[in-house]
Amino acid sequence: MCFAGRPIVVNSSITNYSWVPEFSNHYQPEPLMGNELSFLGPFSFIEPLNKIVFTFNCIFHSIGNTMTFDCIGENKGGNYISMYRKHGAGHIFILPTPKNPEEFIDFFIEKIMSSLDINFEVDLDENEAIPEEIAKIEIVGQQELSIKIQQQKDKIIKEEESLKKLEQGYKELDRWKDLIWQTGNPLENIVKKFFSEMGIELQKQEVDLVGEYKGKELFVEVKGNTNCINHSKDFRQIHERKFFNAKNPLDTFALLVGNPFRLEPLNNRPPQNNSLFAETSIKIAEEQKIGLIPTIQLFYIINDLLGSKKFDKSKILDDIINCSGVYSYKK
Repeated sequence: MCFAGRPIVVNSSITNYSWVPEFSNHYQPEPLMGNELSFLGPFSFIEPLNKIVFTFNCIFHSIGNTMTFDCIGENKGGNYISMYRKHGAGHIFILPTPKNPEEFIDFFIEKIMSSLDINFEVDLDENEAIPEEIAKIEIVGQQELSIKIQQQKDKIIKEEESLKKLEQGYKELDRWKDLIWQTGNPLENIVKKFFSEMGIELQKQEVDLVGEYKGKELFVEVKGNTNCINHSKDFRQIHERKFFNAKNPLDTFALLVGNPFRLEPLNNRPPQNNSLFAETSIKIAEEQKIGLIPTIQLFYIINDLLGSKKFDKSKILDDIINCSGVYSYKK
């Protein structure tokens, strides 16, 4: 068991994770600090770990599609911050740093190790090892039990795989909440995913996101604020994209996708006497055919999309992209 630290490189190739080749060859560490995290998975030690206060200063990115470890901990952004696997006759834990490491060691020995399937014994009396030929002898009933043990292990593996799929599906759905509270790259990524679900693939360029709709350029600026989406900075950027970056400014789609008041309850967006977008922005957007798209509206759309097979994606998408001013979803 180790506490994950920031990546350190020695002699250009050896790192502080090289002691576990199965890990260092498949996961790339990246420095990142935080304390909002949770443990997850089908293991008995998950619940005890969730009772401990941890901080992390490193996240891990999987290299390729091979998962040699189980992710047992994530931060709010869905990044790996804790990994686990059975290894030989033992176990490997890569954990974030507990608030009190010394106390946690005692806790780990008492609560975590006691729950593990330990397949070796420490014999302090140094008894003589059983001769190999004698070890091969089977007592009556051992072969039958051995078969049943393997069958039970196979069942457990299948159940764990099934549980992982369910948890992954839950996690993927949970990501849609990013539409109503995130900002920066996480918000941009979920907006990109939204448009992909609706049928448009957007790419990151100098502006936030760029794509094409019905043969015309599409510019999408994504902003998340704790207050309204302001005019001088947020709206000015998409206005400049449309009229100074476009090949044909008069025949180009431009959207400012905003998550204003992102930390407020949904029923308080906007708070009384406030507007989601600056009033000046709304007037210019209406005149110059720029869409102001609240992410809360995208959140309502994706919920209806996931809950109905008759959902008309093409109509809704057309309404969004052709919007002038503030968009409001109409079922």
